[in-house]
Amino acid sequence: VNYYHGTDSFSSNGFYFNLGPRQVKGSFVDAVNSLALFEEIFGPYPYPKLDLVSSPEHGGSAQSPPSLVFVGPIFNLTEAQMAELFGGDPSLAYGVVAHEVAHQWWGSVIAPQNDYHYWWVESLAEVGYGMFLTRNKEDAGRFLGHVAGWRKAALEADAFASIMDASSRGPNPGYQGQVYNKGPYIFYTIERIIGQKMFYEYLRSFIASY
Repeated sequence: VNYYHGTDSFSSNGFYFNLGPRQVKGSFVDAVNSLALFEEIFGPYPYPKLDLVSSPEHGGSAQSPPSLVFVGPIFNLTEAQMAELFGGDPSLAYGVVAHEVAHQWWGSVIAPQNDYHYWWVESLAEVGYGMFLTRNKEDAGRFLGHVAGWRKAALEADAFASIMDASSRGPNPGYQGQVYNKGPYIFYTIERIIGQKMFYEYLRSFIASY
């Protein structure tokens, strides 16, 4: 994993932040650790390298084309700074790097056939973030809170709405709730029913098959 850092300071929503080496290192460590974990679960990493780029142009967004992860400098903040920026809820930006690294499998190797299937790769990338949390005992409570957040957001969006329809329409009032919450919650429920071992075997065999 190579790390490229484009800025040492930035402003957002009226706040101004300086980024120190410890904060930048956190994103790099998350990328290395999540990459190792996903190789264990999903199968070999499909590219010769992974470049992690902190780009000021991305601000509070992130993207993950093949062998490359762009993250905005917001995701290098400390939790205290995130809480200040996001109104007391740093979880809004926590784990973004792991989610984007998961897209190297779900989105790059396994690409959606059409817009109706975009939810599949986005939801499984969010599931990958959950896997990343569960490997760290200190984050176990955070993961359960995240699962509760998936369920709550899915119910508030529309418990009976189609995830495929929400995915095909692009960003809309139900998109976030369905694609980033209901989808991963469904996968989480399946894992609870069939067991982690079988669920991981299914994901690995799916990638190997396609």
